[in-house]
Amino acid sequence: MKKSLLLIAGILLFSSTEKVSAMGNDNPRIVYLQKNSILVLKMSNREGYIIQSADSNTKIISLQVFSILGSQVNISYPNSSSTEFYTDKFRPGRYMIQAILSNGKKEVFQIIRS
Repeated sequence: MKKSLLLIAGILLFSSTEKVSAMGNDNPRIVYLQKNSILVLKMSNREGYIIQSADSNTKIISLQVFSILGSQVNISYPNSSSTEFYTDKFRPGRYMIQAILSNGKKEVFQIIRS
């Protein structure tokens, strides 16, 4: 239980960094950009998201999805610069997505499934 709470606290701490609004972007499908981020979160044609690395040399090693309570909902190991994941089987609520990159960095996104 303590481990889950620490994970949530850490995710919330890192996810509260300054965010750049996607409203002024040329690509309306981009739903989340983070300042100084390597990754871009886009809407998929299906009910899901595409995560892409802005740098083709940086790969996404693992992608973990957590509920707001800290339980792991999904994990994948794409080992590529772009991956897609679907939220059609997720319950409505807020989810945290943690991407571990080949350069050793971690990036966290927040999505809301309605």
